[in-house]
Amino acid sequence: MHKILKYCKSKPIYIILAVLLQFFTLFFLVSYFSQKFFIVYYILIIFSLCVCMHIINRDSDSSSKLLWVLLIMSFPIFGGVVYLLLGNRKIPKALMIKDRQAYSDYKKYALQNIEILSDLHEDDYVLDKMTSMAWTNGYFPVYDNCLLTYFPSGEEQYKA
Repeated sequence: MHKILKYCKSKPIYIILAVLLQFFTLFFLVSYFSQKFFIVYYILIIFSLCVCMHIINRDSDSSSKLLWVLLIMSFPIFGGVVYLLLGNRKIPKALMIKDRQAYSDYKKYALQNIEILSDLHEDDYVLDKMTSMAWTNGYFPVYDNCLLTYFPSGEEQYKA
């Protein structure tokens, strides 16, 4: 019984309760004001849908698009506004130039023997798809006649 009381008085419990209280207060206020100010509510919903269409049509990676669209659709009233505040961050041009230069330098040294890829196609279809994806998306070459030993624990690796 003493441990339960000590656990109930701990900081994580107070933090969880405070976050839940804020969440329910926000939910109550949004639902209350959406009934009172339904025109503003629908304008914000339409605005969030327009922001989602903009995100889907922009030229960027699909993972960030999916994350922003899920966030906006989960919280349609505030999602569009949050995207306007935080979502249009661009990578600095100097960093993009350095990244492209490093990528082209790596591409010069990563050489793939095409015969190895064609031999894999004959043996295993799934392995062929994985290796061709690794080569086409990241220039990760696949080598033949490599020896690999799996060690389930560090102690076994140390012994070897």
